Amino acid sequence: MKRFLVILAALIISVSAFSQSYKNAIGVKLGYDMALTYKTNLSEANFLDFSVDFSFFHKGYFGVTAGGFYNWNFVVADGLSLYVGPGVYLGVGLSDNSAAFYASINAMLGIEYKFANAPIAISLDYTPGLRICPNIGYSGYAGGLGVKYTF
Repeated sequence: MKRFLVILAALIISVSAFSQSYKNAIGVKLGYDMALTYKTNLSEANFLDFSVDFSFFHKGYFGVTAGGFYNWNFVVADGLSLYVGPGVYLGVGLSDNSAAFYASINAMLGIEYKFANAPIAISLDYTPGLRICPNIGYSGYAGGLGVKYTF
């Protein structure tokens, strides 16, 4: 019985040592814009992803956009997962001559790797969508390379 308990304890410790799961993450994403991100896992199969994107790399333009996504997570290997899900972006853009409100319905397609021995995850995603305001059109410039601190 004692040997069984020792083996069981060793298995539990080894599984938790190699566990890649985490509850929350905060980070930055660089792509067409720069974004501050927050991710919260609802379960191993799905999560919510929120971001505030800042567009200031373009001459004569500044924009702020908030986004939210519900994603399904598909584990490919230990620490590596693919995800996909729907979401929305709402924002305001200011140029030299005008201001505009933006809204779009998007999809998020991405891949994430969580490092085993560090509280760091990296991701790469793309968020194509349908812009519904100020005019209807394709909105496929968002997404990028993200680095997150996990906790």
